[in-house]
Amino acid sequence: MKPKHIFFDVNETLLDLNPLKISVENYLNNESNLAELWFSKMLHYSLVLNETQQFQTFDKIGLAVLKMICDAHKISFSKAEAKETLSTIKKLPAHQNVKPGLLKLKENGFQLKAISNGSQEVLETQLAYAELTSLFDEIISVEKFQTYKPNQKVYRQIQPKSIEAEECLLVAAHAWDLMGANSCGWQTAFVKREGKSWFPLAEKPTYNIKTIEELADLL
Repeated sequence: MKPKHIFFDVNETLLDLNPLKISVENYLNNESNLAELWFSKMLHYSLVLNETQQFQTFDKIGLAVLKMICDAHKISFSKAEAKETLSTIKKLPAHQNVKPGLLKLKENGFQLKAISNGSQEVLETQLAYAELTSLFDEIISVEKFQTYKPNQKVYRQIQPKSIEAEECLLVAAHAWDLMGANSCGWQTAFVKREGKSWFPLAEKPTYNIKTIEELADLL
């Protein structure tokens, strides 16, 4: 069955996170392993907040985790400088072929929606910077639901009541996100970005792709 509504994760799926990774790495005394730790810990604590039914915006979690890492590794921490470092997330370029792929999907009549764990303000700024805003019919932050993907509540809340679950498709570069969507009966498309791989214990995605243009051609 062809999907009617296609939802796109944003960070890493559509936007290149390398500028942010470099910025965080520089802040952490050029320790690339600590920058990777920051990304994984940020996801970790968002899931902890989910499980304990608490909510903080992703920018606050990112700042808190950065302070944790600085404290643990005896790196000087300045809240103002840390905020400036993390503000790089608002100025990320789109991956190659993202815009042409989205254009092709839109021209083919699909409803396109962006869904992110980031705040609404950050999400809208990101898409505007990457010149992708006009390609989306809706831009959604989990902020309005006070919980994070992959909580099933997010996917169920954003699914239009007029269509069935299997008519929704989530496109993401993260297995954990797609697992959440799959558990709600959605179709899934795994975008194999550099350094990403599928979680072997998860049900296989509906589509395995390398670019958004490839997805447009498949559909």
